[in-house]
Amino acid sequence: HCPSKRPLHAHGITAIRFKDRLQLDSTRTFKTLTETSENRFALAAAQEFSAFGDLGFTSLILHGPAGVGKSHLLHGAGSHAKSLSPNLKVKIVTGDEFINDFQSAIIKKNMADFRRRYRLETDFLMIDDLHSLCRAKGTQEEFFNLMNHIASSGRRLMISSDRPIHSLEGLEERIKSRLSGGLVIEMSLPSEQSRRDILSHKLKNCGIRLSEQVITEFVRKAGPCVRSLEGVLHTVNMLARTRGLSHEALISLVGDMRVVEAKKTPLEIMSIVAKAHKLTVEELSGRARTRPLVTARRESMRRLKQELGLSLSEIGRLHQRDHTTVMSALKMAATS
Repeated sequence: HCPSKRPLHAHGITAIRFKDRLQLDSTRTFKTLTETSENRFALAAAQEFSAFGDLGFTSLILHGPAGVGKSHLLHGAGSHAKSLSPNLKVKIVTGDEFINDFQSAIIKKNMADFRRRYRLETDFLMIDDLHSLCRAKGTQEEFFNLMNHIASSGRRLMISSDRPIHSLEGLEERIKSRLSGGLVIEMSLPSEQSRRDILSHKLKNCGIRLSEQVITEFVRKAGPCVRSLEGVLHTVNMLARTRGLSHEALISLVGDMRVVEAKKTPLEIMSIVAKAHKLTVEELSGRARTRPLVTARRESMRRLKQELGLSLSEIGRLHQRDHTTVMSALKMAATS
């Protein structure tokens, strides 16, 4: 169903046509997530949380590097909640989508519509990549009030972040404090054994069986990120469709793969730069503009761009700067 693009008019005010956010990925459920020692607790907690039992808390926060399954658990929790209570109103958005909805409501002067959708018409709200809110000061006031409403009305809030909540520079302290009162779970990258189990499980679901030796070689080449295993799965599937899964073809495929090394997180890169310049991460993202700080910030921005390929806005958010400042800093770093 596609909503009409024509504006609605109620009492002379243009109402907002929100995009339907109920877009749960049917392929990312609890059943399709391979349980490992690293995600076992987070999976069990998400199952309990989405069952809406009396837990004594109304928010669940998952944090950890990319590729550990945070988004998978959010979608899985939404699907699980709907399976238990079909009439439950579930909404899943990214941090950027939440910001865009809020800003659209401000522009259209229709905050009532925004609050109706996010408060009255949502029982279970999931926000993926909450760290995006760090760059949106105006949105944080509304988010704080939304958290209060969710807590007081017995609804549920589930969040993912690439960093611990307490280390999110730019996020209001009262939001950090309120979220810390929920259940906070750190998720880590899976071990090599866990990655072998994950790949074996995915291959089995596709009707493909490979030797342990070949699986081990694929896992070692794919690196620590679970998403890389998806790439391996697609490659093996295509090989099976086109050339067949002979031992020679598989060994050749493994040999052609480039080794994927673990990427540092943005916070790790900023910490390395700060330490090298005898500074703190807080100083890198602070307002001071002494020569040592400006030099360190340029290096930090350059490394985030080169090593992680972050966008100008993402780099700016990490340093509490706008994208034009980042662009200028990168140009200066390139010529220095």
